[in-house]
Amino acid sequence: MYMIEKLVLLVIAVLMLIAGVAVWQDAQSPHFQLKKSDWVCTREKLETILMPVSTGNSTTLIPETSSVCVEYRRTGGP
Repeated sequence: MYMIEKLVLLVIAVLMLIAGVAVWQDAQSPHFQLKKSDWVCTREKLETILMPVSTGNSTTLIPETSSVCVEYRRTGGP
């Protein structure tokens, strides 16, 4: 093999080793899980969006209002 080919193979091997170490470290790090039941909404905001509705040959924009939670507080949970 030529020297360039060996150098390319070495660089690829080193990059794969670095990626493998990163994946291994991520697998070893502690993880936690957020559960929806552990949180309660403390502040809501009304949002109005315009929904396009086709009527015959024209499109009309109809306002639609929905309540969106913008702040949560954690309940007792572990």
